[in-house]
Amino acid sequence: MPQSKIPAATLKARNSWRAKGRADPALAAGAPEMPEWLSEDGRRFWEPLVDECLSAGVLCPYYGVALALFADVLAAYVRARDEAEGEPVASITSAGNAVTHPLWASVHKRWGMVLSMAREFGLTPKSAENVTRTVQTDPAGGGRYAVRIR
Repeated sequence: MPQSKIPAATLKARNSWRAKGRADPALAAGAPEMPEWLSEDGRRFWEPLVDECLSAGVLCPYYGVALALFADVLAAYVRARDEAEGEPVASITSAGNAVTHPLWASVHKRWGMVLSMAREFGLTPKSAENVTRTVQTDPAGGGRYAVRIR
């Protein structure tokens, strides 16, 4: 299996001769357009997620599909949580076994999906550690680049 390439910033930090003339690819920062296929519930979460990701510096126009999936997953979690509200978390079967209510099991599963998507964008405390916050400017156009997530 081939060895993965070491980012140029890491090589430069190590004062490696291999860093000379090398640059990491960078994506232009900015907000993506909301996809037409995004559900109505997901549309409620689109703008807040875009604002949050832009303020964290981890969004570029190419991440629109992933962000739309994040919005849909978040909407599904809220919908499941609202459905489960008022139901007991667990019940006892006739055999005496404790069983999680299916609606609460659905809430738990969707919460895992929300956390997974939040980690993709570096929006959890643990995943924020993996965000390299280097701001570079484009010499040609003066534009900004999005930060890189390891």
